[in-house]
Amino acid sequence: MITRWRRLGFGAATLALAPASLVSVASAAPAAGSATHGGIQVTGAFVPLPASPSVASAYLVFHNLTGRADTLLSARAPWASQTMPMSEGATSMTMLGPVRIPPHGRVAFNPGHDHLMLQGLRRKLKVGERVEVRLHFRHAGTVDVAIPVVPLNRILDTESGKGAVKAGASPTTMGHMAGM
Repeated sequence: MITRWRRLGFGAATLALAPASLVSVASAAPAAGSATHGGIQVTGAFVPLPASPSVASAYLVFHNLTGRADTLLSARAPWASQTMPMSEGATSMTMLGPVRIPPHGRVAFNPGHDHLMLQGLRRKLKVGERVEVRLHFRHAGTVDVAIPVVPLNRILDTESGKGAVKAGASPTTMGHMAGM
């Protein structure tokens, strides 16, 4: 018997091959702002419409689905000249070093705490479009995620406890900038 293989797209994050007979079962696309590859899953990603046309913040949750710790080594976004993990304190922001995701653990970048800073945006973002971000992990490799740009009230709702990210969530502790 000859099995036909068909390319399945699961967003930019993963590309799988499956027998054509399995396509109807396996082709459900992940939710917007999510991606999985190499044991790392990214969920809940969003970029609030920035007030500044040149800087934006991305919020997301990293889930390590494996029994081995992994590390976010770098991030890139084609619309930004620089993409880096940052931690926001009461009076200042500092760069995070490589972000460690523990085995079977999660790390959340929440409004008011940690985020991916997109600096030097090459054009003004609009609600409804997606920002492609390429995340490089030590073990999982590259995870591409299309992050939706949402109205600013999404972050305001988050901070008041009405949004998708739990208000008052503690910031992640990742250490200092070290080669990011």
